[in-house]
Amino acid sequence: LIMFPYLMCMSLAAMMSGILNSLHKYFAAAIAPVFLNIILIGVLIYALKTGADPVQTGIDLAWGVLAAGIVQLLIVMVAVRRETRRERTRCSACRSSWSWLFSETLFRFGRNAASAIASASRSVSSSSS
Repeated sequence: LIMFPYLMCMSLAAMMSGILNSLHKYFAAAIAPVFLNIILIGVLIYALKTGADPVQTGIDLAWGVLAAGIVQLLIVMVAVRRETRRERTRCSACRSSWSWLFSETLFRFGRNAASAIASASRSVSSSSS
């Protein structure tokens, strides 16, 4: 349950990485996954130093995965924002199309995510009864 929002973060990060790749900007999309490793190593070092039990270490790692997903999303989100600003200054006619594309994609993603969560909750509730 702790790591479920990670899926949304990674889906949005993948979409934004695709936007960056289409603009021939690869660094942010390539460096973002490194932060998952850095954060998880940090959580493990913290657990080792504090002598946490295995259950608490697992919970801490789950929170670390979620934090890493948010960091990765922020990295590519900032990069997309910066690059789309550069694109808008090059082409004033593109100004409205970029914002429309981005908002429409987020709207569709949100609608599909809500539908998936609703169907998953129905299947869980029907299987438990």
